[in-house]
Amino acid sequence: MQRKRRNGLMIMRRTKNRYKVRGAHKNLEHAEKARIRVSKIPSIVETLTSRVKAWELEKGIPFLYDKDPLLPTLEEYTIRRQEREDEKRRYRYA
Repeated sequence: MQRKRRNGLMIMRRTKNRYKVRGAHKNLEHAEKARIRVSKIPSIVETLTSRVKAWELEKGIPFLYDKDPLLPTLEEYTIRRQEREDEKRRYRYA
């Protein structure tokens, strides 16, 4: 289900006249809902990171997800997101 949604968003992004056709308001509403969902991800990751750190301190063992420590994965995501934001800023001001 999520893959279909993601593919649909990718196709919508590539279509030039997506807001000029009949039913464009639905596309606009869908895009706005997706934007809102995506904007919540950083705060969710931040909350999850703090809870995982607290859990690891309490238990004294790493929190595993699919037999891999979760904390390095979350930290890697945060670093990548920061790099993408920095790159966007550079392109805006260049």
